[in-house]
Amino acid sequence: MKTKVLCAIAIIAFSCVISVMSYRTAGTSKYDCFPGYMKIDFDRRTPLHEVTLSTNSFQTPGCSKKFMPGEPAVMEINFEKCTGGAENFKLNVGEFKPGEMDQSLYSLDIYCENKPIA
Repeated sequence: MKTKVLCAIAIIAFSCVISVMSYRTAGTSKYDCFPGYMKIDFDRRTPLHEVTLSTNSFQTPGCSKKFMPGEPAVMEINFEKCTGGAENFKLNVGEFKPGEMDQSLYSLDIYCENKPIA
């Protein structure tokens, strides 16, 4: 019986470590929704990465922003200007470490429609 309990505890502990590792490598972000806009605080992989955050309206001023290494990646996105009024959209992310060849590109799902206002 003790062996089964110890084995179960070991499996749970191991799975927690794996989920924490994948959570960190995938990057994290926090965002708040407000009437007409949202604010994101993006947590890059390492402080050495440059980050670009953009919506599909990246050519519109204020809808795309590049953050240098060490600079906090905090951005406000106006729904009318940057997403055509949509409150649920994909935020494009580009992470690049100077001196490396490949840039990591992916999208984050943002859900502000019907979300409690911060």
